[in-house]
Amino acid sequence: QWSKSDLQAIQSAIRNGHNRSAFSLYNNTIASNSQVQRITEWLGVEPNANSYIMLLPAGVRHRLAVTFNPPDEKNYTSLLILRNNLTIIDVVMLRGEGGRGLLKIGKTLPNTLNSRLVFDFPERSLEKRCRNLILAKSGIDPSPSLSSSSSSSNNHKAVNYNTLVMRERFKAVNIGRMALQIRNFLIDGMPCEGHGFRISRCEPILLSPNQTVDIEILYSPDFTQHSITHELTIMIDDDDSLGAQRFLLVANIPANLLQLCLEALPRPVWEPHLYYILVTMALFILILSTIVAIFDGHRIALNYYGEKYEFLNNGL
Repeated sequence: QWSKSDLQAIQSAIRNGHNRSAFSLYNNTIASNSQVQRITEWLGVEPNANSYIMLLPAGVRHRLAVTFNPPDEKNYTSLLILRNNLTIIDVVMLRGEGGRGLLKIGKTLPNTLNSRLVFDFPERSLEKRCRNLILAKSGIDPSPSLSSSSSSSNNHKAVNYNTLVMRERFKAVNIGRMALQIRNFLIDGMPCEGHGFRISRCEPILLSPNQTVDIEILYSPDFTQHSITHELTIMIDDDDSLGAQRFLLVANIPANLLQLCLEALPRPVWEPHLYYILVTMALFILILSTIVAIFDGHRIALNYYGEKYEFLNNGL
């Protein structure tokens, strides 16, 4: 028996067109003309050509799969009408609740002006690291040694530039009503890393409602700007417009330490060769310009004195 609330839901479903866009039969096969003709001849009833037709012998069960794909976040109600030759019509009520996953990182929500993930470099700690790296590049052990032998052995150790890498862990929680799957991380459109930022665990993640996961982001600065901003896009759907949750990655570096830390960075191996090539080219251009200037000056002087002597000879 139907309760009063069920009857009201049925009336609402009929009034709203049964929300046909949200519910559908999975693998629904539209009836062919031969099936419609056979049912019409057998039962004397012509079924709708867009309906799902099946014949059930005695004692046979058939499973109907209904899919629910809500376009909006609201409650949906619809009816599954079963027309048959025994009970004439059976009605099954379909209920669904539309929802989606929503990712919250730290205290910020995506796609807002305040969606900022901030990297702050402590001034004292960064200055100490940069000075130690400069000393290490010069072959000087920045840490006090107990003996001369230990100091000499430390001078041959490789310089560890990972001390300039900033690591930040952000708590990400799914505050939506549905499960959420992170499919990809994009930094200004580049997957997993770009502009010095890198996602430590760049792989798909499935988050149930209220589930929390740590997202570790690494930043390797080049110390050319004191404030850097790039966009982090977390894809949670195949549709770029619906599944893109955007945050801003903001790195703040003390402006007075840019030059110091820039000197601490490793130089590329080809830099000395390029330096000598450019110096050689500059010297060659300077010498060539000097030679051209000498010949050009000599030509101008010959023309000048030649015209002067010719004028004097004509005057005499």
